Amino acid sequence: MQQWRPFIYMGFTSLCLMLMAIGMWIFAPQQTTVVEPLTFFLEMGDQGEASGLVVVERSLRPRQFEIRGLAQPATQVSEPIAMSIQVKSQSDATIVFQEKKELPLDGKGQWVPFRAEFLPKEEGEHLITVKAGKPVRSVQVTVDQ
Repeated sequence: MQQWRPFIYMGFTSLCLMLMAIGMWIFAPQQTTVVEPLTFFLEMGDQGEASGLVVVERSLRPRQFEIRGLAQPATQVSEPIAMSIQVKSQSDATIVFQEKKELPLDGKGQWVPFRAEFLPKEEGEHLITVKAGKPVRSVQVTVDQ
């Protein structure tokens, strides 16, 4: 029995060190990074369409985005608009296509935002294309990162 004692102590010591390492890994403070949403503006073309690129990482959680149609400053907005949104990946796969026939007014003379989400399956640039009715001159796009 005496000859096994050093091996028993080494095994017990190894077990204790392993448990301490696991405990430090579990209870270590988590590093969190706060990433602000990405906001940019797109000017509508003559055909009522605007496109822009957004770079996203591959993720297991859906990315939410919000698109708000903006009219010219002197224009009084009084009617709902139709809007469609398409998001394509670098490999030209359509990830999202959504259409709203009628985006109502929010009571402040603006249209309510169009909200949707997409799950990026690949990293890199994604093309967001927005089509909207005639009074819309630009759109504000906000994507959570």
